[in-house]
Amino acid sequence: MPLPSAEYSDADRSVPFEEPSPADRPVASEELSHADMLLPSAELSPFDRPHSAAELRQANRPLFLEETSPADRPHSAAELTHCGAAPEPPAVDGSRESSEEIDWSWLATLEARASDLRTRHDESPRPHSAWLRASMRRVRPFRLSDPPGGSLDNPSTRLGPLATPDTVLDILANNNRRPSSAPGGGGSRVRRDFPRRYSSYTATILNGSAANLTQATEPVAVATPSSDEEDLSSASEGARTSGAEQGTDSGAETVSIGTSTRQNSEPEMQSTPLGTWPHSLSSMLATLGCTLGLFNISRFAILSIHFGATFIVQFLLLTMVIGIPLFTLHTCLGQCLAAGVMDMWRISPIFQGIGVALLVSQALIGIYSIVGVSWMFIYFRDSFITKQDSYRWAEPYDLYREGADMVKNISWKLEETVPDYFNSIVLQRHNVEMPESSFGHVKFQVAFNLAVVWMIVFVSLSKGLKSYGKVVYVFSLFPVFGTLVLSTKLLGLTPTNTSHQVFPQTVWDEFFLNTKCWVAATVEVFFTWGLLGATAMQITSHNRHRHLLNRDTSLVVVLTVAVLLLAAFLANTCVAILHSHGFTYIPSSFEHISTYGFLQPESEPLPPALASTPVRYMTHTVLIAGSRVTVPGIDSRQQSGYQVLRLATELVPSTLALLGADGISPFWAVLFYFVLILFGIAQQLCIWHCVITGIMAINTAALKSWETTITFFSCVCGFILGLPMTTELGIFVVHFLDYAIGSSWWLMVLYLIEILVVFVVRGRPYSGETVVATLFSRSAGCLHAWAAPLLVFTWNVILPIALVVVCIMVFKNGRFRDLYSWRSLTYNYWPVWTREVGCMLQILPILLVPLGCIVQTCRYLSSGPPDILDVSGET
Repeated sequence: MPLPSAEYSDADRSVPFEEPSPADRPVASEELSHADMLLPSAELSPFDRPHSAAELRQANRPLFLEETSPADRPHSAAELTHCGAAPEPPAVDGSRESSEEIDWSWLATLEARASDLRTRHDESPRPHSAWLRASMRRVRPFRLSDPPGGSLDNPSTRLGPLATPDTVLDILANNNRRPSSAPGGGGSRVRRDFPRRYSSYTATILNGSAANLTQATEPVAVATPSSDEEDLSSASEGARTSGAEQGTDSGAETVSIGTSTRQNSEPEMQSTPLGTWPHSLSSMLATLGCTLGLFNISRFAILSIHFGATFIVQFLLLTMVIGIPLFTLHTCLGQCLAAGVMDMWRISPIFQGIGVALLVSQALIGIYSIVGVSWMFIYFRDSFITKQDSYRWAEPYDLYREGADMVKNISWKLEETVPDYFNSIVLQRHNVEMPESSFGHVKFQVAFNLAVVWMIVFVSLSKGLKSYGKVVYVFSLFPVFGTLVLSTKLLGLTPTNTSHQVFPQTVWDEFFLNTKCWVAATVEVFFTWGLLGATAMQITSHNRHRHLLNRDTSLVVVLTVAVLLLAAFLANTCVAILHSHGFTYIPSSFEHISTYGFLQPESEPLPPALASTPVRYMTHTVLIAGSRVTVPGIDSRQQSGYQVLRLATELVPSTLALLGADGISPFWAVLFYFVLILFGIAQQLCIWHCVITGIMAINTAALKSWETTITFFSCVCGFILGLPMTTELGIFVVHFLDYAIGSSWWLMVLYLIEILVVFVVRGRPYSGETVVATLFSRSAGCLHAWAAPLLVFTWNVILPIALVVVCIMVFKNGRFRDLYSWRSLTYNYWPVWTREVGCMLQILPILLVPLGCIVQTCRYLSSGPPDILDVSGET
C-alpha cells in the first residue's frame, strides 16, 4: 500500500505525494500506540500511520490523523495541545513563532491526499484506530521530551513551560475557594486543610516555595495520573510488553521515570509531624490491640456460656451492621486526615472539645483497666509447678476456712479454694465477710505488679513509633498464635462420654425473642469495635499515604473474630469438663465469702433463684472489666452480681485444678496466662500511645522533642491514680469505676456528636465519599462499586440511628439511672458521695464539647482568623 513518507519541512508543508521505496517504508517497530498499546502495521490505514518522526518524539507518543473533515480538526496550537498533540514549531531565524503565525495549510493538503488514497483503496477505518483516538482524548496528563534535533538548552527549540507559577496558583485558588455562603465568604484565600487524598502535585505547589513551584511547572513535571489513565494503562499492559520487544521504548522510559519520581517524593510530603510507622504491618498489629484485649476476650467467652450459640450468631450479625462500619470509620478518618482525635479538628476548630473529651475517655479507661493485667502476673507466677505439686488455687486458705478439713480433696473443695485464692492471694483481702469502710493500706504485691506493667508500657513507648513499632510484633502476634495452640490442646480434652452440648444454653427458638441476649450482643459489639475507636484513629494517622488500609482492616476483623470464637469454644470446653466431674457453673458476686462461689456440686440443689430462672433470662449488664448478672430475688443492697475476668479467675483455674498436673501439663497453664498478659499489655500500649500522642498534638513543634518526658510523666500519673485499686477495697474501686466509666453510654454520645460534626456540620471536602476513598481505591473494581456507597450510607444514616438506640437501651437496661438518685433511699449499694462522683465522671466528658466551643469562639472573636473554620490563625 503506498504511503506518504516524505517529511514536511517548516518552510514547505505541501510536498507532493511520493511512492516510498521499500527501504523508506516504516518498519514493524513503528507502530501506532497509546500508553504503549500496539497495532500491527498491516492493519493501519494511511491516515493512522505516523507521518513525522520529529512530531512523534516531540509529543512523546505517535500523532494520529483523524478521519474527519478539515473543519472538524484542530487548527490552532491550543486545540492541538488540548487534544494531546504538540505541533512542531517552525524554525524561522532561530526563534519560535506564536501559534497564530504558523501556517497550517499543509494539514489541509495532507488530508486531501489521504482522502483520495482512501477512496482509491476503498478501506474503512479500523476499530482499533478509533479506540486509540478516543483513548487519546481521555488522557490529559502527559510528559514532554526533548524536541528532535535539539535540546532544552537550545533556545531555538526549547518549549515553554506548561504553566507559570502565577497561573497554577490562580487555578488552585479558584478550585479551593470557599463558597460565598460559607462563614467568611468566598475570598481568594487558598485553603490548606485539604485531605490527604489530594494529589502530591497539588500539595507540593501549595506548600513549596516559589523556586520549587517554578521547577515543578517545567515541562518535565509529572502530574498525578487520573483514574481514566490508570484504567487505560492496566488495559494496555499486554500491548506494552509486546511493544518493548518490537519497537522503541522511549515512551515506556518516560512513564517509568515519572512513576519513580512521584513515588520517591511522596513519603516526604505525606509524612505526619508525629512520625510514621517503621514497618508496613506495625499499624495493623497495633490496631489489633484495640479490638482484642484481656477484658473483651473474657467477656465474650462468658456471654457465650450464658446465652449459647445464639449470642455468637447475633454478635456476628451486629458486627456486620454496626461494628465494622464504626471501626472502619475511625481508621479511615485517621489515615485520610493524617491526624488523631486532637489534631483532626483543624477541619473545624470550634469542635475541638470533642477531641479533648475522647482523649480523656481513653485515659480514664486505661487507668483502671490496667490493674487487671497486674492480677494475671500472680496467676502466671503460681502456674510454674511440677507434676508432683498441685496448683496453689487448689489448696485451701486457712484464714478464710478456719477449722476446715486440711485434707487436699480437690473434688469437693474446688468450689471454695479457687475463689479463696483470687480474694486472698491475688487481691489480698483480709476481711471478706464484712468489708471495711476505709481503703486501708496499699498491698505491696498488687502495687509492685502494677508498677511492673507501667514500666513495660514506658519502655515500649519511650521512643515513640520507633520502639512501639517493634514491640508490637511480640505483643500482638505471639498471643494470637498462642491462643490457637492453646485452644487446640484444650478442645482435645473435651469429654466424649457425656451428652453435654458444646453450647448448652443454646435455644434457637428464642433467637428473636430473647431481648436480654440481643442487648448483651449489641453492647459487646460496641466494646469490641468502638470502645477504642479514638485509639484506632490515632494509630492509623501514622500510616503513609496510600497505605493498604483495606488489607489491615480485613486482617484485624478476621483475627479478632477468630480469637473470640476460639475463646468461646475454650470456655465452653471448660464448662463441659466441670460438668463431667459433677459441677455446675453459676453466676457469682465478689462481695462476700457466701456470694463469690461460682461452682455448685450437682449433688446439692441449686439456689431457688437459679433453679427457677435460667441464666439466659437474667439481666446482664456488660461492662468493660467485667459483667453484672442480676439474679432475681437477691438483695441488691448487699449483692451486685458483679465479677471481673470470670474466664481467667474462675473457669480456667478451676479446670486446671480439677485435671491436675497429671491430666494436663503445667506448660499450658503458663501459656494461657502469658497470652492473657500479652493481650492486656498490647491494649494498654494502644491506649497510652493515643493519650501521649494526643498531648503532643496540642503543639507538635514544641512538644515532639519532649516525647520521652511526656511518656514518663503519663506513666507515673497513671500509676499514682491506680494505687487506690491496690488497697483492701481495690476490687470495690474497680467495680465503681467500671460501673461509672464502663457503662459506655456517654461514649456513644461522643461518637454520635463526632459523626454529625464531620459529615453534617463540616461536610465537604470531608464527606463520606472522601473518607471512604482511603479504604477503597478505584482499581478495586466491583468492590468499590457497591461496598463504598454502602459503607458511606451506613456512616451517614444507619450508624447515627444505631448509636442513639443503643445508648438509650444501655442506659435503661443497666439501671444507670440509680446513679443519679442522690436522695432516694431505695438504692443504698453506693454511698451518696460516690454516686455524685460517678455522675461527674460520665457528664464531664460530654460537657467538654460545649466548653470547647465557647473557648474556640472566644479565641475567634479576639484574635482568630477571618474564617472560624480555618486554622491558619492558630498556633
